[in-house]
Amino acid sequence: MRAAGPYFRRIRKPIMPTLAAEIDLYPSDLLDREDWGENAEGRHWWALYTRSRREKELMRRLREFTEKDAASDSAFRLRIGMFFAVDAEARARILEARDSYLEQREKKYTHLASAMDLGKWGGETAAFLLDQVRAERRWVLKLKKMSASSTG
Repeated sequence: MRAAGPYFRRIRKPIMPTLAAEIDLYPSDLLDREDWGENAEGRHWWALYTRSRREKELMRRLREFTEKDAASDSAFRLRIGMFFAVDAEARARILEARDSYLEQREKKYTHLASAMDLGKWGGETAAFLLDQVRAERRWVLKLKKMSASSTG
């Protein structure tokens, strides 16, 4: 008969699965580069810090993009600024969601301007908003092309 005790415990499998490796350095050769080009002097360096052990959560949140995010200028622009850290599929999803949101806004402003007499100031405001939406849609199209032709 075996004695009970710490030497005879069963080894349990870990409850939490190991997550797949994710991007943790950009560019990938950042710390190995020797030649930074002619204008390396005077360049500004930026670093993104997260709370301890929260890096993967940050990257997952950057890849997520809800309808609410698509309607938020700041949420969209944050992700554009961090496009180097997300994969091409996530970039395409983010850009498509924002473009879809902007398309709906464009339809609403166009309908508003044609269905109502907005007056001098209301018409000017509606025209400005419509121009703004169209300009951003052109920018999104440019970003889609950039994303399709690059990896980072």
